Amino acid sequence: MRIVEPKAQIVDNDWPIERKLAWAAAICYDKQDSIAGLSDDECLKKVQNYYDRGHMSVLEMHRMKIKLFSSGLLSVAKNEYRGTPWVDFRGRIMVASLRVLLESQAPELRALGKTLLQHDGDKAWPLPPAYRLSSASLGVAEPVMVRVECSLNIATQIVRHRPCSFLQMSQRYTDMSDLPVIIPDVADKETGKVMLAAADYAETTYKTLRDQGLKRQAARFVLPNMTATKLLVLTSVHHWRHIFRLRCDKAADPEMQRIMIPLEAEFNRRGLI
Repeated sequence: MRIVEPKAQIVDNDWPIERKLAWAAAICYDKQDSIAGLSDDECLKKVQNYYDRGHMSVLEMHRMKIKLFSSGLLSVAKNEYRGTPWVDFRGRIMVASLRVLLESQAPELRALGKTLLQHDGDKAWPLPPAYRLSSASLGVAEPVMVRVECSLNIATQIVRHRPCSFLQMSQRYTDMSDLPVIIPDVADKETGKVMLAAADYAETTYKTLRDQGLKRQAARFVLPNMTATKLLVLTSVHHWRHIFRLRCDKAADPEMQRIMIPLEAEFNRRGLI
């Protein structure tokens, strides 16, 4: 068993989209470091495999800016996604994920999604000419991705923010024998000992069940809410403001405040909000 500190950090990278998506998906298996050794083409094959297997949440983890020159297509897109928190419009610019394109009712947008998914390895992953942005369009705010380490208790609260896209470490695919736990700030020395004893018992029980041949997906049922997890959160700056208003408030869970107050300060330092 090991004690983990809750934290969050903005994900900074200028990788090609396929590498970014493959890296994001790897958090589910707690193997993000493994992506460094892959080529861009190998990353693309992973992304295509997620699509073929129906793991569409992976394709939400990057939102691109697309300029729709066709007034008819722009109208169709706005009607389809009116009020949808995962799609944003600024004039003729549509900010959307690869998943949105691939699941669109508009044949032109589905075709664009498939073009991007099957591109030839060009690191820039360029949009076809009909959808490229003019230099004047580049001022649209980018969605921001954040990597969070927290307890299962807090992760349950974070994933309630539905305008966000999420990927989370899966206990089905991650061995929890060396149980990571988070001790709440409100626990004093004595109550902390009780909580650690409970976590130790859960870890021992988990190991026993695994030794008896039970699969991870069943053995994980004995793990407590204090178990640490990892997740990626992607959403617009506008919704990050909403999250900070709720989660930095003095009424929020103390662990949530430990995560969100420094994160809000980092957003402010970078001029994002």
